[in-house]
Amino acid sequence: MSKIKLLAIDWPPSFARRVRQAAAENDLEVQIAKSPQEFMALYPDYKPDIVAFQIFMMEVDGIELVQWLGAQERKASVLLSADHEPHYVEAAKAIAETFSKLKVTVVPNPRDQSQLRATLACLVQAERRGC
Repeated sequence: MSKIKLLAIDWPPSFARRVRQAAAENDLEVQIAKSPQEFMALYPDYKPDIVAFQIFMMEVDGIELVQWLGAQERKASVLLSADHEPHYVEAAKAIAETFSKLKVTVVPNPRDQSQLRATLACLVQAERRGC
C-alpha cells in the first residue's frame, strides 16, 4: 500500500512544523510548500491526498486557495485551520463544500497537537477506505 500524501503550506512556520509532526505520527508522506504559489505549482505533480493550510496567509487567502483546489482535476481532502478565528474557518468550510464539492475538515486549534494528530488520523482512515 502506498503512503498517503499530504501537501501543506509553511505559513506560519509553526503550523507547518506541527503538521509535519502529526503527519509523521500518522505515517504520511509530507511535502511542505513555502508559499501558496509554490503549493499551486507542486499540487498537480505531487498529487496529494490531503492538503493542509491556514485560512489566513500572506499573499493568498485560504478561501481563494480552496476555490482554486475546487477547480483542479484531482480532489484532495482539505484540512483548514485559523488560530484565532474558528467561525471564519467554519464559514470557509461551508463555502468550500458548497461550491467546490471538496471534503473539508476543520482543526479549530492547530496548536493542540493531539487534536491535529487525531484529525489527521481520521482523514487517513477515510482515505484508506476510499471514502
